[in-house]
Amino acid sequence: MLMMAPYSLQLLTGLGGRMRPAFNITISNVPGPKKALYYNGCKLEAMYPVSLIAHGGALNITCLSYDGSLNFGYTGCRDTLPSMQNLAVFSGEALEELEGLLTKKAKTRKTKTKKATTR
Repeated sequence: MLMMAPYSLQLLTGLGGRMRPAFNITISNVPGPKKALYYNGCKLEAMYPVSLIAHGGALNITCLSYDGSLNFGYTGCRDTLPSMQNLAVFSGEALEELEGLLTKKAKTRKTKTKKATTR
């Protein structure tokens, strides 16, 4: 609701389309169910967020957690972001790189802990 305040204000004052928007990107995180959901015995495998772009907005990134996973949804203006698919691909690559670094760091910590306890 708060996100729509600038848009609503422009409509009420008659300035819609005459003023530049206060922001052009929205990023949100929506916590989803922590356990798997079922319908008629069938497990829901994933949930993907879909959102809206406010007037004058260029991009909306929404994260949605579900059953131990984190899914991203990108909604954008084609005129402003003609190659938005690249953003999704590069985000996936960056997250894989980050996960690799964290996994490597966790393995290093386990090795150091084992050496310290064997003395």
